[in-house]
Amino acid sequence: MWFRAFSNFRTFLIEADSVEGAERSANLVAVEGESIHRVVEVKAFTTESEAVEQFWADLGDEDFVDNFRKAYEDDSAAMAEYEAARDRGCCGSFDSVYMVAGRLLAIGCNYGH
Repeated sequence: MWFRAFSNFRTFLIEADSVEGAERSANLVAVEGESIHRVVEVKAFTTESEAVEQFWADLGDEDFVDNFRKAYEDDSAAMAEYEAARDRGCCGSFDSVYMVAGRLLAIGCNYGH
């Protein structure tokens, strides 16, 4: 996963205030020494079901979707299962990360067999 690529950094989620009519988001920020890097903006939700609904919207109209997977980044056992499921998949792969109640949630699937 992309957040594993920054293991030499200290990472922090900085939640942005919601603005009326705008999507709620948070910034994943990496710190290395005194350097601060804004790594990515993630969509933020209060419930897991909202994040899953957004995942399907982000995926779009892909055909032959299977191998659905999700795991919280701070749950190492679940992430190991997630990565194993991703590695078992074939054809196209779609993986996204969302913030749910302050935790990073990875959601993915395979498509297009």
